[in-house]
Amino acid sequence: MLAYIIDKETLNIKEAIKLSQYTLDIDEEVNNKSSLTIAKKVDAAAGDYVVLKNNSKTEYCGIISDIQNDNGHSAHTLNLLQISNIFSRKILLSNESLISTTGIEDFIKYTIENEFSNSSDTFLNMSYIEVEVLTHTPITKSVETEEGIYNFHTFIVNAKQNYDINISYTFENGKLKLTVFKESYDSYIIDTSFTDISEYSEVREINYLAKVTVRAKDTGLISSWYLQSDRTITSDANSSTRVYGNIELLQSETEVEMQQVAYDAFKGNSYSHLVEFKIKSDSKLINVSELTAGTPILLKTKSGGIFNSYISGKIIDSDSSAVYFKCGNLRVTLTDKLKKGVIK
Repeated sequence: MLAYIIDKETLNIKEAIKLSQYTLDIDEEVNNKSSLTIAKKVDAAAGDYVVLKNNSKTEYCGIISDIQNDNGHSAHTLNLLQISNIFSRKILLSNESLISTTGIEDFIKYTIENEFSNSSDTFLNMSYIEVEVLTHTPITKSVETEEGIYNFHTFIVNAKQNYDINISYTFENGKLKLTVFKESYDSYIIDTSFTDISEYSEVREINYLAKVTVRAKDTGLISSWYLQSDRTITSDANSSTRVYGNIELLQSETEVEMQQVAYDAFKGNSYSHLVEFKIKSDSKLINVSELTAGTPILLKTKSGGIFNSYISGKIIDSDSSAVYFKCGNLRVTLTDKLKKGVIK
């Protein structure tokens, strides 16, 4: 694995280092840190970019959050956050109508250019950023804000989980090129009974969301939607195929958005689980490099169940011959719940 350290202001490569010890913890939902241990002092600073490549394939893009050196030893540890954290800042909502009229991708492009690369503050602009939009996905949904203020990084992470909107990052010719697009691919099938899979564990949420009631802020209208036994959604309270479960009360900014708010809430039912396992790094049955955070999967469990999920976390450790994967959005540890915003 090669690590390229890139200057945060000029985008020049400061150093290229062959790594012998590293842990890549890829989980945007809880925003865990990755770490690189380097045997010598390196020309690096907080905020610099790091690109990790394995056989010319980019495995990870991140930013340095801090550098540790214990007791004056020669070894230094670079702690990294995923590169999307360059957008972890509270901003004022602007031009929200782009989401419903043109596409959520276009809103992301507009916001990056307006707030981060071409704002009125030329001193702090990341003017080296270029954004390209490949797809256009209009949705009827408002941005959740507090008095018009929101964290843009949280928004793009939610857009990826809820609507499969992805952002790729490439350093090229002195530019950081971002491509915004809706991911479209078939679910990757994983049979956890394969011999290349080990340390399997599964936690499932017992009580599913069965009813969502939404109140529209603009008109005060209140409507409800219900889960049916075939996993479809209905607004018919008298449906004979309704299922038992939890009830949630939500608000939408406008009456038009009510159904989308309800459907987004029900979508979480599909991912209300935590499945963890390891796959051999050199597996011939499963290509671990193809499984990245956000990849949809069809998971066949050891108990015989088959259900839809997605890769929510991935850890690559230089000291391990296997890659660790986390599937679903259920969080069971207090630390992860706090990071994900489950506990407030």
